[in-house]
Amino acid sequence: MFEEEKSIINTKEQIYGLYWGQFDQFPIKDIENVDKRRTEKGLAPLWYMEKVYGIDLPSEYKKL
Repeated sequence: MFEEEKSIINTKEQIYGLYWGQFDQFPIKDIENVDKRRTEKGLAPLWYMEKVYGIDLPSEYKKL
């Protein structure tokens, strides 16, 4: 979480997509590899968050 907040403060971009309602304000850096980064940290892929919680995913996100 600290990494994510630090990135938002410094670059205005998310690393892991933890701030679901703020994809427009804080886009995900290198979105093509976000699920790989999330998996490395023990997080579920973004498509799972959409399925379970009904979040709106960024338009640039491609489900695997």
